[in-house]
Amino acid sequence: MNIALRARVYWTPAKREPKDADMRNATIALERAARHARELAERTGTPCWVMRDGRIVDAVTGKEAVAAHR
Repeated sequence: MNIALRARVYWTPAKREPKDADMRNATIALERAARHARELAERTGTPCWVMRDGRIVDAVTGKEAVAAHR
């Protein structure tokens, strides 16, 4: 049997939406977790590091991370 035929299909070609319910809800869960992380960082005054335009910045203040020298 061809490997391509045995492979599990996660995306429907027409809609580009995952067939698996867990996969459909994964993006929603990740966005919710990111929002909570930013809110927690704002409340506690701690940085929440994210990648923007190839640079690591604090999502709350927008300040760029400083690389530590070894």
